[in-house]
Amino acid sequence: MNDFEKLILTEQEQKVFNKFNKVNSTDLTEIEYNLLKCKGLVDDEQLHNYIDHTYTARLSGNGRDFRAYQKLCQKKRFKDELRYWITTLIALGSLSLLMLSVYK
Repeated sequence: MNDFEKLILTEQEQKVFNKFNKVNSTDLTEIEYNLLKCKGLVDDEQLHNYIDHTYTARLSGNGRDFRAYQKLCQKKRFKDELRYWITTLIALGSLSLLMLSVYK
């Protein structure tokens, strides 16, 4: 599953996946673990903690690649939005200068 453009996470799945933002393993509930396991984002191996009923899950290779893909898309989106705001500010500045020159 290397075509990450086709992989769509629900809002709940994305919240769980965000727990892996800066780490490769974290504690998940059984439901959270199963959400990401069915997408192939966590390894099949997990450590079960019987005291608080959590699983220590690790990102799979696909999970790490998908995290990198999401970060790359986020950077691209930020770059596009920044380009838009710079263009808008230049246009507003030009309009302001034009208005000042007309009314002087």
